[in-house]
Amino acid sequence: MASFLSGYFPIPFFFKKDRLLISLNSLTRHWLGALVSVLPGIGWLFAAALIPGVLAGSILFYDLYQIQRSQLEQGALQTARALSMAVDNDLAGINGKLQILATTPSLQAGELQVFYARAREVLTTESVGEAIVLTDATGQQIINTLLPFGTPLPMTGHPDMVHRTVKTGRPGISDLYLGGVARRPFVAVEVPVWSDGKVAHVLDMGISAERLNRLLVEQDLPEGWVAALLDSQGTIVARSHHAPSSVGKKATPDLLAQMKMHAEGTMASRTLEGVPSFVAFTRSHFSQWTVVIGMPRHVLYGSFHRPLMLAALTMMAFLLGGAILAVTLGRHIREALENLRAAAEAATRGDLNAQAPLSGPREIACLAQQFNRMQAARKHAEAQLCLSASVFSAAAEGIIIADREARIINVNQAFTELTGYLHEEVIGKNPRFLKSGKQAPDFYQAMFQSLESTGRWQGKLWNRRKDGALFAVYMTISVVRDDSGAVAHYVALFSDITDVHRRQEDVASLVMQRTAELAAAKLEAERANNAKSRFLAAASHDLRQPLAALSLYVASLESRLAESDPRLLADMRYCVGSLNEMLSDLLDLSKLDAGVVAPNISDFSLEASIAKVVSAHAPAAKLNGLAFRYRDCDVIGRTDRVLFQRILGNLVSNAIRYTEKGGVLIGCRRRQGRMWVEVWDTGMGIPADKIGEIFEEFKQLGNPERNMAKGTGLGLAIVARMAELLNLQISVRSRPGKGSVFAVELPLGAHLERPAFPRATLRPLRIVLVEDNAYVAAALSRALASVGHQVLTASSRSGVHPRLDGVAPDLVISDYRLVGEETGLDVIASFRTCFGSSLPAIIITGDMDPDVMRRIAEQGIGVQHKPLDLDALLTCIEELAGQSAA
Repeated sequence: MASFLSGYFPIPFFFKKDRLLISLNSLTRHWLGALVSVLPGIGWLFAAALIPGVLAGSILFYDLYQIQRSQLEQGALQTARALSMAVDNDLAGINGKLQILATTPSLQAGELQVFYARAREVLTTESVGEAIVLTDATGQQIINTLLPFGTPLPMTGHPDMVHRTVKTGRPGISDLYLGGVARRPFVAVEVPVWSDGKVAHVLDMGISAERLNRLLVEQDLPEGWVAALLDSQGTIVARSHHAPSSVGKKATPDLLAQMKMHAEGTMASRTLEGVPSFVAFTRSHFSQWTVVIGMPRHVLYGSFHRPLMLAALTMMAFLLGGAILAVTLGRHIREALENLRAAAEAATRGDLNAQAPLSGPREIACLAQQFNRMQAARKHAEAQLCLSASVFSAAAEGIIIADREARIINVNQAFTELTGYLHEEVIGKNPRFLKSGKQAPDFYQAMFQSLESTGRWQGKLWNRRKDGALFAVYMTISVVRDDSGAVAHYVALFSDITDVHRRQEDVASLVMQRTAELAAAKLEAERANNAKSRFLAAASHDLRQPLAALSLYVASLESRLAESDPRLLADMRYCVGSLNEMLSDLLDLSKLDAGVVAPNISDFSLEASIAKVVSAHAPAAKLNGLAFRYRDCDVIGRTDRVLFQRILGNLVSNAIRYTEKGGVLIGCRRRQGRMWVEVWDTGMGIPADKIGEIFEEFKQLGNPERNMAKGTGLGLAIVARMAELLNLQISVRSRPGKGSVFAVELPLGAHLERPAFPRATLRPLRIVLVEDNAYVAAALSRALASVGHQVLTASSRSGVHPRLDGVAPDLVISDYRLVGEETGLDVIASFRTCFGSSLPAIIITGDMDPDVMRRIAEQGIGVQHKPLDLDALLTCIEELAGQSAA
C-alpha cells in the first residue's frame, strides 16, 4: 500500500461484463450437475431408510444423546460467559466511577474532607462496592470510607497492587486479599490519581467476598448447579455454595491446570466437596478472573434421559410412516426436479427468460423460485453492468482503478485525454509515473495515513502529463475492501483544476499588491494627518495670541473711550469679535476635518446645558427684539456634553441671526423611541431644495452681501461635522416665510447627581501671571489691575518664584505654550508643589486639542480660550476664588 500511496489514490469498482457472465454460467452448470446427481440418489435414499432402519435409528438416537449433552455443556459455558460479563460490567462501572472521582476538583486541590463526603455519596449508588480507599504511593491509607474521616489508618492490604498501579499508571483489579481495616476478604478496583504529570495517589473501591457471593446467588442458577469466581491466581473469591468455607481456597488441581492452558473450556472434574461434576469455565480479558460453573453428573444425566426415550419412540413411528410415503413422495420429487433441470439447461445455453415451474414439494418449489429470482437478478445485473460501463467511459473526470498492489487495471477515456497516456500504456503500472515532484514526502505520508484510518483521501496536487507539462487536479482516492476487510482495490477520481488554480494565484497576487498599496496610502494619510494636527495646534496658538492681546487692549480702553467716543469703541469691539468668531470657526472646522477631536462620552443634564445656551444667547435675542423661550427638559443625555452644547449653541445662534420678528424656542420631545432636542424659529425659512446646501462651508442664504452680522457661514458646517463625529442625526423642517425647526438626536443616559458649589464675593487677589508674549502679558496685567487685583508678571516660572518671598499667591494664571518645552501645566505643578495642591489656577490657551483639554480638567485647572473675553475671565477667577475660600 505504501508504494502505491507514494504515487497516490477512489469510487465504486467497475467489474467487467464478461467476467460476471462467466461466473453466472459456471454457477448454473454446477447447480445443474448437482440436480442430475440427486435424481438417482432419491431411490437409494428411500431404500436405505427402509432396509437399515434399526441401524439408522440407533445412530440417530446416539446423535441425539450427544446433541442433548452438548447443548447442556454449551448452556453451562454460555452461563459462565454471561456471569463473567455481568461481573465485568460491575467492575467496569466501578472503574468508571473511580476514574471520575480521581479527577474531582476537591481531590486535586487537596480538600480531603470534601472528597471523603463525595466518596461516600458515590457508595450510596453502588450495589457491589463496599468501601472507597485513597492511598499514597507507598501503600499508606489516607482515606477509608469504612471509618470516619481523620481516623488513623493502617497500610493497605494489597501493597503489590498499589506499587504496580503507581509504576504503570494504569487501572487494575486486585486478587483476593485481607482488608487492613475490616479484616475480611476483599478484592479491589484501583485507578491512579495523577498530579503534575505523575501518579501521586491510588484510589480503589473495595468489594467484599460476601457481596460477590450474593451476586452469584442472585443469578438464579438451575437446581444443583454450583458457580464460583476465581481471581487471577486461581483463588476462590466467591462461591454460590458453602461460601464461608470456600473463599480463599485454591480451585482443584485439574481445573487449575486447564485454566493455565486455556482461557475457557469444559471438562469432567469434581467439586471441592468431591462430587463428580461437569465443569465449564471462562476467563475475563478485562479482570483476568475466571467464572466456573459446575453441574453434578446426576443432574446432567437426569435432565435428558426422558427426552431421549421420547425421541426414540417418535423416530420409530416416523420411520414406519416414511416407508409408506416413500414411493408416492419420490414420484412427485422426481417430476419437480426434472422440470427444474430442464430450466437450468436452458439457462446454461444463455436463455435469460428461462423459468422453472413452481411445482412439487415446497422445498423444490422454493428452489425453483430462487432459480427464477437468480434469472431476474442476472438480467438486472447485465443491465447495470452496461450502464456502469457507459458511465465509466463517459465520465468527464479521470478514473484510475488499481489492484491491492497498486497496479493499474483500468482507466477511462477522460484519463487518457487529461494525461496523454493511452490505455495500454498504463495497465499494470504504478500511478507514481504521474508524479510532478512538486509535493513533499510529508504530503504523501499524510495521504497514506488518511487512507489507512478513514479509507478515503481528497485534496489538490500537481500531476505531470505524458508530454511533461504540469497540471493541477482535485483528486479523491478511496479504498475498496473485500468481505474479510482486506484491501481489494484502489479507485481514484480526479478533475483538471489548472485554470482555477492559476486564477486563484492571480487573485492572491492582486490582493497582496492592493494590500501593500492600501498600507502605503494609509501610512501617507497618517503622516499628512499628523502634520495637519501639528499645523492646527501651532496656528491655533500663534493666531490667537495677537487677538488675545487686542481683546484685552479694547477692554482696557473701555473706561477711557466710553464717554469720549463710544462709537469708535463699539466698532472696535465688533471688528475684534467678528475676527475672533471667524478664526474660531475656521480652526474648529479644520480640527473636525483633521480628525483630531476625540469625543468624551458621559452622562449630563440636558436642562443645565440648555440653560447655559440660553444664558449665552439671551442678550443677542433681546437686542434683536425676539422672544427667547425654552421648555423644561428634565432629561439625562449621554454623549460629549461640550460638543453637544456647541451644536445646540450654533443652532440657536443661527436661528437668532435669521429671525427678524417673532421668537426662538428650545424644546425636547420623544419621537419613534428616540429623544430629540429641537430649535424652533419664526424666521425667513429655507426652500426645500436648499436644505442640503446650508450645511456647506460659507453657504449663507439671504446674505449675498456677506454681512458679518449674520455670521461666518461656518456654524451649520461645524454642526454637521460634530453630529457626524458623535454619530447623531440632524433633521430640518422648514416652510419659507414661516420659520424652521432644527432637531438633533440625543441618546439617553442614567440618573445624574448635580453637585452645588458655594459662590464667594469677589475680592482683590494676589495673582501670578506667566505669559511669554510681552504684549499679551502687558494687556492682561493692565486689565486685571484695573479691577483691583495685584498682578506679578513673568515669562517663565523661574522668573516669579523669587519675587513671592515664600508667600503663596491667591491664583496662578499661565499661558499653555511657553518658551522652549515648558507648558502652563509645568508652571502650575511647580507652584502647587510649593504652596499646596489646592492652589487655584487657570490655563489660557488657543489649543483645542482634546487630549490637552482632558489633562487640564483632570488636574482641576480652569481654562480660558484665546482670544480672551475679560468678563468670562473675571467670572472664572471669581468662581475659583470662591471655591478656594469655601
